[in-house]
Amino acid sequence: MPELPESILLPPPYERPERPVTPQTEPALSVRDLPARVPGRDGGILNVSVKEYTFTFSTVPLCYEDLVQYRLDSPYKAMALLFLAFRVWTPQNKRDCLEMLDYLTNTNVFSGKWDAQGRQLAKRASEHQFWTDFVRDRMMQNEKYRFIGSAYLRGAAPENGYAPSLPLTVTVRQSVYEPYKAATPTTPELRQVLVSLPGADSERYCLFYQDQRGDWRVWSDNWKGLLADVKPVI
Repeated sequence: MPELPESILLPPPYERPERPVTPQTEPALSVRDLPARVPGRDGGILNVSVKEYTFTFSTVPLCYEDLVQYRLDSPYKAMALLFLAFRVWTPQNKRDCLEMLDYLTNTNVFSGKWDAQGRQLAKRASEHQFWTDFVRDRMMQNEKYRFIGSAYLRGAAPENGYAPSLPLTVTVRQSVYEPYKAATPTTPELRQVLVSLPGADSERYCLFYQDQRGDWRVWSDNWKGLLADVKPVI
């Protein structure tokens, strides 16, 4: 793993009493190659191949203590876990979803604390009032909080209330741009992960980076673009 810039901040660990956890199992993974097209330097179109990743979860994380049992060993799995985190939010229980977002993201805002190695710790997403309000307002829109996370799962559709049964399956794919953005003195290399949603106008995406520990995490507030309205299947 390439060494990341010193300015990249680490998300702080949680310091609170642990709750009972539900043992989780790593998802099964299948990979296949798909044809894709990308603009060439001369203005033409190049035919390339990208990989599609399908994760099948026999267990589903419902809180931070469940989520941390999964390895964040690829941006594609981190994307799948992000969708499962969205499913947890309800008006009666915001905490579990926000704590899961805290774990999956790095807000890159100094919290005033350092870790044992003297590196700066980032402020958690749930500590940004604007972001927590954004999650609340988007999730509450037309009661779509019941559907947003599940809409990205295979088998979810309006006719079944976006409620696919276990096992839960998520399919995402590699971007034709690798990396999506090269590293700079202040930002790490960013990878783009794409997902198709039935009825949506276009593919949606999220950007991920690899932190100093080797975990793949959502870059900044890039997850917000995934909290779009759930559209009916056309």
